[in-house]
Amino acid sequence: MDKVRTAVVGLGSRGYGILCGLALNMDNVEVTAVCDVYEDRMEAGVKAVQEKTGRTPAYSTDYKDVIKKDICDAVLILSAWESHIPIACYAMEQG
Repeated sequence: MDKVRTAVVGLGSRGYGILCGLALNMDNVEVTAVCDVYEDRMEAGVKAVQEKTGRTPAYSTDYKDVIKKDICDAVLILSAWESHIPIACYAMEQG
């Protein structure tokens, strides 16, 4: 595997900062999906990926839409602390 296809879930200030400052600058990471419950944050994540890579990632306001085997190998969960467990459990159930 040359690159780890990664979904980023949670694009508040911490999540957006990690997306732009770290994930999009790693040679072995390909951000293939972004998600946030707030549409404006999700759209900002899509725009950041487009500007950096020239590709449009999968996107949704529902994490279940972007955590799929055919889209990602890993999930960065950067959402509010209260939602980490259900998102992590769902990601593991999806493989």
